[in-house]
Amino acid sequence: MFAINWLSLLAIGVSLLSVCFTWKNYKRATYDDKVSFNIVQNLWSDEPHYILYNESKKKLRQAPNPTYLMLIPSKVYFNQKDISGNIIRQSIMVFSPVSYTYVLKQLRSGKSIDDIETSYLPLSFFAKKGERDIIKSEKLQKCESTSYTTVETLPMLVILSEIVYQFWGSLKEYREYILTTPIGKYNISSLEYDAMKQYIRDNYKEEVVNVTDKECVYKKANEKVIEFVKQMDPKRASFLGGVDGGYGNILKKINQLISPEDPLIKKGIGNYTKNKIKFYGILFLVGKILYCY
Repeated sequence: MFAINWLSLLAIGVSLLSVCFTWKNYKRATYDDKVSFNIVQNLWSDEPHYILYNESKKKLRQAPNPTYLMLIPSKVYFNQKDISGNIIRQSIMVFSPVSYTYVLKQLRSGKSIDDIETSYLPLSFFAKKGERDIIKSEKLQKCESTSYTTVETLPMLVILSEIVYQFWGSLKEYREYILTTPIGKYNISSLEYDAMKQYIRDNYKEEVVNVTDKECVYKKANEKVIEFVKQMDPKRASFLGGVDGGYGNILKKINQLISPEDPLIKKGIGNYTKNKIKFYGILFLVGKILYCY
């Protein structure tokens, strides 16, 4: 029989705990040594707003003063019967630009960590999360054909920002590009950010404008997309991503972030696979559907 040296076991246990705490503190210090910006939306409020946060504890030379790009996402569903009578359904996400002029006021905290800046929006941006709050159009169908289109607008904002900052005691300039939704925050590349800036410039005609406090900006966006679908002007195909290069992969990436499980991708619904919807296939289907208008 071997005698148990309890003092040795206790010493080993204390050493292991010390290592664990040291590792935890190292990870915390590593996290705090990096910036972690986020834009948190609070649209379910009498004063809809979003807040720019620096979630790390690394002090900055001064608080960033970024520009925000705002868009309202809508999903356009195309439905058509095949020769067997089965419904073929495809979808594509579009983004209605929102003018920065809608920002009523911005309050700066004077801090470079935690909450940095709060941007307030009109009451027309009030929104709740949830399936029942999605704004859905009727079937867009004006002939005897069984083909039709529907538009669903999500009551939320997609906000992108380029954040320029310097650490305390340093003049070196850094840039971070983020994309945020009520679902989460995502870091993107400068190329993806520039692609979305170009998307907004190309589609300025689809911007949601002239919305009063008594109206709903998401409903206005839904009506604007419905108008686009009914007209389907080839000169405005950029709204669907129909340009040379397709704005890279950023439109599809945002779609996946907002709706990772496409409601159309279910057994027995549609005949396409996830992330393999081709733009020109959709345009062909749109042409078939809208031929009746």
